[in-house]
Amino acid sequence: LRLGYTGGTTGKAKAVTLTTRSDLVETTAFLTDLVPELQKGDTFLHAAPIAHASGAFFLPSLVRGVHSLVMTKFDAGEFLSLAESSRAEFTFLVPTMIAMILEDPRIDQADLALRRIAYGAASISPSLIQRAERRFGRCFVQCYGQAESPMVITCLQPEDHDRIGSCGRPFSVAEVAIFDENDQPLPPGERGEIVCRGPQTMAYYWNRPEQTAEAFRNGWLHTGDIGTMDEAGFFYIVDRKNDLLISGGYNVYPREVEDVLAGFPGVVEVAVVGLPDEYWGERVVAVVAGSADLDREGLMQYARDHLASFKRPKEILVWPELPKSAANKILRRTVRESLTAQMANPVSG
Repeated sequence: LRLGYTGGTTGKAKAVTLTTRSDLVETTAFLTDLVPELQKGDTFLHAAPIAHASGAFFLPSLVRGVHSLVMTKFDAGEFLSLAESSRAEFTFLVPTMIAMILEDPRIDQADLALRRIAYGAASISPSLIQRAERRFGRCFVQCYGQAESPMVITCLQPEDHDRIGSCGRPFSVAEVAIFDENDQPLPPGERGEIVCRGPQTMAYYWNRPEQTAEAFRNGWLHTGDIGTMDEAGFFYIVDRKNDLLISGGYNVYPREVEDVLAGFPGVVEVAVVGLPDEYWGERVVAVVAGSADLDREGLMQYARDHLASFKRPKEILVWPELPKSAANKILRRTVRESLTAQMANPVSG
């Protein structure tokens, strides 16, 4: 057995118990479904923390005799320099890293040998992946998973990236479905919770029997992600179940709003949260980090033009950067807590 840890985006990180079998299954799935081109002598550049998603590529790399080059701390300029000097063919990036690399002034001059760029660990906006493909070509593969089913739930192949917003089809070792609130399967097009089962899933949460029982109901791992499946078997993540906010009686999924705002020029990162409001119940608030010339008023107009009235942020705040977990996931919870504290203790002018 070994212990992995959840990202802690919704609270304290939980220890996940994984078996040798799940590690072997994960490695096999990576080599058959995700990066089959890995071969002896290649170089894999690890830009993300190896204690999280990027580390899942270590065993597949070891099996194939691939060199692993590890960055101790991510910097977009340093990434481009290392990728160029090492002639790395493979890497794994989280969406924030992709955005930072595309904003780096050296991006257009970099002579890179990257053949496959895997990405995941957080949602990516359609506008960002389209920008990335224009620069790097159709070499991106998305892997969707979580610590409880390490990176192995669905994958979106390079040739399938025309399916905007999809996280792909199930890995060959995983069975994936959409369940309603009564744990019954839903037909294509219906929103529900994404569930999966297979030999890649965790055994249990360490010393958390009640949470283990809640996660594994009727033999299925409940991911906590709301999503849909289309007629062709491609899955789409709507948002985290616990991040749903209700404003004026309407359900608002933060990710839908974030994906729209991310399409505005100069926006690098965005987090949407709900704050208590006497009139709305919860009001939609967006916090963005972007370039120095970000047009905040233009962004407000962009939101009015592209979002239904109940989804539009009542406020858009600009921060230098957004808080992130060790796995570089944006922490909406921390954003919400910070804004709530500011409401409780406003600074007088």
